[in-house]
Amino acid sequence: MRIQTKHFGTQEIDEGKVLEFPEGLPGFEDLHRWALLAATPGPILWLQALDSVDACLPVVEAFGLFPDYEVSLNVQDTALLQLNDPNEGMVFVVLTIRGQPLQVTANLLAPIVVNPKRKVAKQVILEGSPYSTRHVLPTHGGS
Repeated sequence: MRIQTKHFGTQEIDEGKVLEFPEGLPGFEDLHRWALLAATPGPILWLQALDSVDACLPVVEAFGLFPDYEVSLNVQDTALLQLNDPNEGMVFVVLTIRGQPLQVTANLLAPIVVNPKRKVAKQVILEGSPYSTRHVLPTHGGS
């Protein structure tokens, strides 16, 4: 299927890669169909709503940047995601990118968990977690 995006123009999306968010996302409760786009080089993926040109969030696979990150799902979230084993889930964190100087933060308090087999996803809130919604990522200078 072809979709139109605000930032990346027309994109071809494989129907088999569409993610269903039964509850939507906070701030996007009415948008249930999303896809991960690798529209730019590097580890950042773009979670694009299929039913809104404007709704697009930068995300990154959590354990690639935060190998010691811990996510515990409650019974309800595990059931909604149809996960037989929580370790089968893929975990992404939403990034926020701010201006000058460039600062990138990751929302570690509310990761997006995906069941890659069932194509079901949910942004979960980690109750009682020590994590922050604005965990600052290190910047790497170079020449």
